[in-house]
Amino acid sequence: MNVDKKDKEILELLIKNARISVAEISRQVHLARTTVQERIARLESKNIIKGYTTIVSHFDEPSYLTAMVGLSVETKAFDQLVATLQAIPEVTRCLATSGGYDLCLEVYVSNINKLEEVLAMLGTLKGVNKTDSNIVLNSYFQR
Repeated sequence: MNVDKKDKEILELLIKNARISVAEISRQVHLARTTVQERIARLESKNIIKGYTTIVSHFDEPSYLTAMVGLSVETKAFDQLVATLQAIPEVTRCLATSGGYDLCLEVYVSNINKLEEVLAMLGTLKGVNKTDSNIVLNSYFQR
């Protein structure tokens, strides 16, 4: 699908503020409201816009913690492993990466004991060769 300059402008506005009104977008990109609505609907139907989300700060809960976990994975087990990870509620994000690890997971847990439990379980999953974890101390911004 071709994404033209106006589509990119609309996407940039939605990335900055997913709650921006169609009327405000139309004012800023100089298009009619119905045209903006049609463009957004097309971007959604083509899966360019995959959804809208609310980002909740985990740092407001002092007893909770976030860890970034790198996984080295056997290639033949990759797809099944990703499906397995998706079913683990503490894994809130799964990213394919280059470098030392194949996957980077964001893990959100209630305490350090729960993190230890999740890390032990991740290490036993079929196809996982190695894990490495880092506890997030703070998050300065998220887009």
